[in-house]
Amino acid sequence: HFMSTSPKVKSGRMGVLGSLAFDRLERGTIVQNRIGGALTYSGLTAAKLGWDVHLLARVPDSSWSELSPLAAHCHTQWLPSKKKTCFVNRERPDSQREQLLTSTSDPLSASDLAKWHAISQQQPLLDWIHLGPLFPDDFSADFVPAVRPHARVLSADLQGWMRAVNGVKVVPAFSNKIIHDLHDVDWLKASLEEWHVFSQATAFSPAQAVSEFSLKGLLISAGDRGGKIILEGHEMNWAAEIPSQVRVETGAGDVFMAAFMSEMLQHQQHSFEHIEACLLRAAHIASLHVSGTWLDEKMLQLDSGN
Repeated sequence: HFMSTSPKVKSGRMGVLGSLAFDRLERGTIVQNRIGGALTYSGLTAAKLGWDVHLLARVPDSSWSELSPLAAHCHTQWLPSKKKTCFVNRERPDSQREQLLTSTSDPLSASDLAKWHAISQQQPLLDWIHLGPLFPDDFSADFVPAVRPHARVLSADLQGWMRAVNGVKVVPAFSNKIIHDLHDVDWLKASLEEWHVFSQATAFSPAQAVSEFSLKGLLISAGDRGGKIILEGHEMNWAAEIPSQVRVETGAGDVFMAAFMSEMLQHQQHSFEHIEACLLRAAHIASLHVSGTWLDEKMLQLDSGN
């Protein structure tokens, strides 16, 4: 189901923990239903780049059969949930995007990690784990500290901690849970908008955040304007690669982060030249994703609505 790619030796064992989203994309009269969330886009990208990927999320039993495309490329572990995470991206006539969270799955907690390892019969330590919540309540307060001992490298997307739900409308909002959770994270990715919410609430500059939380790196993306990476004592920009066409409007940030981390973790020593090459490679893969030539669009489509 993947688009063509050259085979690679397995890079290691990787886990993605967070929300499995059932996305509804509305643009005028066109409506598409897809499997989404960081679990989907980061997990499939890592699998395509040679990682042995293990996914963990809470999904209602009745929806498990819809997720067979993920099981074709990743080890999937779905825990029961009363509801599923249904996310709506609606493009309005003024070209602004409205985001709605119409229902949410039960949160992941520390006790779920023991279930995950027992059922999948995995060794407790993974080479890399990525956290991809869609909103703060995806994880219980004890979850991220419990994940830390299970990962050699832990990366996260700031997105889920910088949101709140007003009724069903998703709005920018700072969650204080991130201050607690960030102390366990190695690599952090944020959009420019998400970083603005974080910095407004904390008064941290990017360099201060890297120092305060002992991050190996902070990536702040600005869509088609590229972005910048902040390391201890150093900062560099990267340029976006403009896609040939726009076919997949969601998941570019998740694909970028997974591609960057995958490239970085191939080597132990990270020169500035190597980091720059990893950023450009990730930007290229994200561009392929948006153009619809990285992941198979048909594989991501759901037949039923949310």
